[in-house]
Amino acid sequence: MRHLSYLVFVITLGLFSCSSQKKLETKTPFEIGSASCQQWTGGREGSGSGITLKIPVSNVTDTVEFQKAYFRGKTGEIRTNTINDQLFAMVEFVTKKANKPDIVMHSDPKKEVGNQPPKRHKEHVSDFPFELKSDEAILSYLENGDVKYVKVSTIKEKPISIYQSRPKN
Repeated sequence: MRHLSYLVFVITLGLFSCSSQKKLETKTPFEIGSASCQQWTGGREGSGSGITLKIPVSNVTDTVEFQKAYFRGKTGEIRTNTINDQLFAMVEFVTKKANKPDIVMHSDPKKEVGNQPPKRHKEHVSDFPFELKSDEAILSYLENGDVKYVKVSTIKEKPISIYQSRPKN
């Protein structure tokens, strides 16, 4: 009987302990406006591509520090930017990197020693901590030293932006 009470205690403690799921805040110390995202691609070959997420925020207090954004299976650092007197929490999610390392190709294999093998890309997002729709994102922020999370819904997708290549002289 004594072992049974310990077993019930351990099971109860396991069921009601801290969960790995992040708790989303319903009230924030700032206001969130209508968010948008826009895919972009460079005009030159190998210049890269990605998605820019822009979230207008207002009434941000000094106790708030934006950290990361989670969007479409990717995580990125938030930077704040003021455009036309409006503060934005912005994140660049790079989907295709631009810079490729130089590779030495030579008939003498000894001269190719410095070449690095290609890196394998992780295709799975099983460690992504949230289940989100394609028009939802999560912002993480520090408030008085505590990490908090808020969901941003109905993100509008703008048309793709294709940057022009440099003109040839």
